[in-house]
Amino acid sequence: MFGRAADLMVISGDVTTSGDEAFLARFLSRLGGLPVPVFMVPGNNEGPELNVPGNVTNIDGKVAEFRGLRFGGLGGSNPTPFNTVNEYSEAQLWDKLAGLGKVDVLVSHSPPFGTSLDTSGYGGHLGSRSVMRYLGEMRPRLLLCGHIHTARAVEVVGGCTCCNPGSASSGGFAIVSIDGEVSVELKTL
Repeated sequence: MFGRAADLMVISGDVTTSGDEAFLARFLSRLGGLPVPVFMVPGNNEGPELNVPGNVTNIDGKVAEFRGLRFGGLGGSNPTPFNTVNEYSEAQLWDKLAGLGKVDVLVSHSPPFGTSLDTSGYGGHLGSRSVMRYLGEMRPRLLLCGHIHTARAVEVVGGCTCCNPGSASSGGFAIVSIDGEVSVELKTL
């Protein structure tokens, strides 16, 4: 359908918007049948501990390598008005980010604050100041995020290509290539 097979799938959280554990378990078991590895972080709607199948790696608070690139993960979000199960203060998010060190690709559920990737349907910014700080200090090449389901965008922030593909439940996803340069194409099913 899109030309070539993917080498890696990355999921930046909020597989469910209601914390439906049965749906999440079914979704994760289906990922286990994919012929490619999957890196993921939980969103604010999933608990931080995910029971993932063998080819899926929960990289929340961890670094994983793939084809010479270091991927770091930050699951959960900064506080929301919804009091979801996986929220942290900005100080806690910064501690998790600092613990990753420098990575090539940051997979963060929360987008960076003050960008097109964190703009709510009401026009306010809902992203994380800690993620924005990490981009400035650690300078990853690529940020893949989610959280704000309607803020589908690609934006370069301080030299880092940042992508929020939008909600998968609305058909949103991105195809990313890192062959020297970073290129991102937003797609819809």
